[in-house]
Amino acid sequence: MALIDCPDCSKSVSDTAPTCPSCGSPIATRLDISKGSIIPFTDQEAAVMLSRKKKTSHLLHFILCIPTFGVWVIV
Repeated sequence: MALIDCPDCSKSVSDTAPTCPSCGSPIATRLDISKGSIIPFTDQEAAVMLSRKKKTSHLLHFILCIPTFGVWVIV
């Protein structure tokens, strides 16, 4: 059993855990121990991953607002 980083929240998660205990995201590298092959995500797990809101970068918004504000001041 090893610890890996969750792809969404970057917290440490066991590689045998089906989901991240912090954010609930399914762990991408799930292995079938008995067969040694990768188990594909179910349709429900894929829908949950696609419906999750992505984190926005407020710093990027602030940096882009500065030139926009400057253009409006000039106009």
